Amino acid sequence: MTQIITVHGGLVATPEMRFTQSGTPFASFTVASSDRVPNRETGKWEDGKDRLFLRCTAWGNLAENIAASNLDKGAQIAVTGKLLTREWEHEGQKRSQVEMKVNDFMASLKHATAQVTRASQSGQGGFGGGSA
Repeated sequence: MTQIITVHGGLVATPEMRFTQSGTPFASFTVASSDRVPNRETGKWEDGKDRLFLRCTAWGNLAENIAASNLDKGAQIAVTGKLLTREWEHEGQKRSQVEMKVNDFMASLKHATAQVTRASQSGQGGFGGGSA
């Protein structure tokens, strides 16, 4: 059984929209998430020591909708999806990285507003698609 998780945080940069050689759209972005803890001396909230930088990829219509949403660095979002381990070799060293294959993307409205427009149903379906 595949575990679906949700991560809430801020975009590290504007999502990057690209296409595979076969023309499947995909959007790549990184979400930064950290605990928020109160500073008793200042009375303000600060980032905690536990930080997560998670590389994410969305496919098909979801990727196109993310790109059309004009979300920039720092935008607060929540993503759901499954974690995958990508492995490769670099100069004889085996490397790996945990990434999320995104199946849903939400913009936080805690400090922002949004105008929702229903997207057309043309193009690639779902969050499947090829690989980069």
